[in-house]
Amino acid sequence: MIERVINGKRKGFTLVELIIVLAIMGMVFSLAGTMLVFSTKSHTTVEQEYQIQSDIRLTSQVISNFIRQSSAIFMLNEVQFDSTNLKEGWDYFSLNEDGTQVIQYRWDGSSNTHVPNVLAESTPGLLYSLSFNKTENDSLLGGFNLSAIGQSGNVKVGIDNELGALNSVVVDNTGNAGNPAVALAYRVDDIPDPSKPRISVTLVLDKSGSMAWNLAGYSITNGYNNPNSRLSIMRDRTLDLINELESIGNVHVAVVPFDTNANKNGNYHNLYNIDEHKATIDDLVNGINIAQGGTNIGDGMRRAYYIHEGFKNSNSGTMLHYNIQLMDGNPTYWSRYDDWPNGYYYGTGNIGNSTDTEVGGSGKETESNMNSSMDYIESVGDQLYILGDVQIKTFVIGFSGNEDNISRLSSIAGHVTSDTNPAIVGQYYKASSSEALEQVYRDISRRIEMDAWHIFGPNN
Repeated sequence: MIERVINGKRKGFTLVELIIVLAIMGMVFSLAGTMLVFSTKSHTTVEQEYQIQSDIRLTSQVISNFIRQSSAIFMLNEVQFDSTNLKEGWDYFSLNEDGTQVIQYRWDGSSNTHVPNVLAESTPGLLYSLSFNKTENDSLLGGFNLSAIGQSGNVKVGIDNELGALNSVVVDNTGNAGNPAVALAYRVDDIPDPSKPRISVTLVLDKSGSMAWNLAGYSITNGYNNPNSRLSIMRDRTLDLINELESIGNVHVAVVPFDTNANKNGNYHNLYNIDEHKATIDDLVNGINIAQGGTNIGDGMRRAYYIHEGFKNSNSGTMLHYNIQLMDGNPTYWSRYDDWPNGYYYGTGNIGNSTDTEVGGSGKETESNMNSSMDYIESVGDQLYILGDVQIKTFVIGFSGNEDNISRLSSIAGHVTSDTNPAIVGQYYKASSSEALEQVYRDISRRIEMDAWHIFGPNN
């Protein structure tokens, strides 16, 4: 019997008292155990939440770093991305098939395989969401959203990032609201030389009399020798363009000066590989040092087309063709047969050097002259650029600070644009200053390089 002492006398615990004590102790131990289990579970949950947040932050940082370093980025939708058929030389970010891991696929040149690197590990009851986006078509901003989603569909952690691809030539997004980009293909190096397409560029440059004026359209001292003349600015900025084209690699350039006609003389109209003959191309541009005659841009377009056709016929493999044509005024001349009005001249020869071809117009910006010139341009566009055998992208530049001088030039881009073939397209730019022309040239150069990357890109 259990005894106790009350008022100096020994007494025993009753069974009821013992049962009550044991019950109280059981409740205490049960509560303590529940609190211990709850504390353990809470600690585990906190640790798990912390790990998820840590994984998301680290994964986001890895993706951000590679976007900043990449030379080209392609955001791919579900149709374009297949983790079992990745293109050699390209690295990728995506989810695994069931969305439980974030994976970086690194190209291993020694084994010619893609090696998966798990950035965010699987966690029970957790799925990941990863999407890529680009807010503006021409920007070099790459954005992505990375989220961890629980069983109830709640977003435990989510990160939205938009950052500049500092070294990228192209940031291309093939996703949209209905079919978002779910993977990112990227490279941190340039296009390998053996894979670069052959690129032909014709520079059709105005040397008519008004190129000796300043950009506002007024005569200036020393005319075309003045550094403020349109001709001088055009030469300087075109030399800068050639430097940019050289950095692309495998670019061939022909210089086609024009005024009343685009007759060939000397080394003009010949295509030269910048990698091997840059000095020759620079000399040809610097050699455009006299401004005289009228404006027959249609003849320059005619000559440029046949340069591209000859390049296409004498080479094999992937080729890209571009015609960059700059003029400072509305056209006033056109090329025709001697027995006009029986037809326009579309041949390959010089104008006026044979008995059956000549130029029309008087050099004055009369409605009659400009209308006839524009009709010839439209006809050259239809017969050669749209119906011809070469797919040419044409960049038309109106180079003047006076809107009236170039009021008709924007329509030229439409005359070299096919309704059925997106590879035959024209685009118009206006440049009213030296800085503006520099920016236009830079934009054109970037577009050419972007096209080269698309040829080499992960979708081809």
